[in-house]
Amino acid sequence: PSASDSDPADPDAVDIEQRARAVQSRAINEGGVQQVHQATKHRRRKIKVKTITDHKTAGRYFQAGEYAQAEALYTKAITADPTAPLLYTNRAMARIKLNMYDGVVGDCEQSLVLLPHNMKAYYYKAQALLAMGSSQEALAAGKKAYELAANSGDRGWERSLGNIISIVLKCKKAVWEAKEKQRQRNEAALQEQVLDLMHKQKKEEMEGADQAEWDQIGESW
Repeated sequence: PSASDSDPADPDAVDIEQRARAVQSRAINEGGVQQVHQATKHRRRKIKVKTITDHKTAGRYFQAGEYAQAEALYTKAITADPTAPLLYTNRAMARIKLNMYDGVVGDCEQSLVLLPHNMKAYYYKAQALLAMGSSQEALAAGKKAYELAANSGDRGWERSLGNIISIVLKCKKAVWEAKEKQRQRNEAALQEQVLDLMHKQKKEEMEGADQAEWDQIGESW
């Protein structure tokens, strides 16, 4: 007799039917998973193509000096693929041209989260921080960029050493100037305190003094 003609109370028949249903269910599930997997792969391919297209177009805009358009396209590319560290440094490069320094620092920091040894991220961050007046932090970022470029063994990075050294020297100069300005402010404040004390002392000496003592105090000062 066939399984369908078997007694429903027959344990063997029940077991065969359950196994058949399990196999059928598994096949359906596996087919569904495969379809989802294929759809995901297709979506990722489309995103990748769109990201590459936006990235290349943004590069052409940047080379043409159209920095706002380049920045907007890099932003679209990042929205499509927020895990690509080089997209952030490319947008940072465009934002430097647009004086969007806060955005540059944010992009560089996000790029470093994704790619900790990204020399360009430190280089652009140094430029932005220097423009914002944070010379000490800029110097630290510039030194890190130099360290990565000098020890990378990458000829492309090594060719950037001249530009990196230039920004490091600018940062050092800015740090020195900031310290010198602070020294001058401290010196001016000290001189003012000394003069205040001298005037106070003179005032105290002249209070209650007669004319002869006034003349003597005046001559001594």
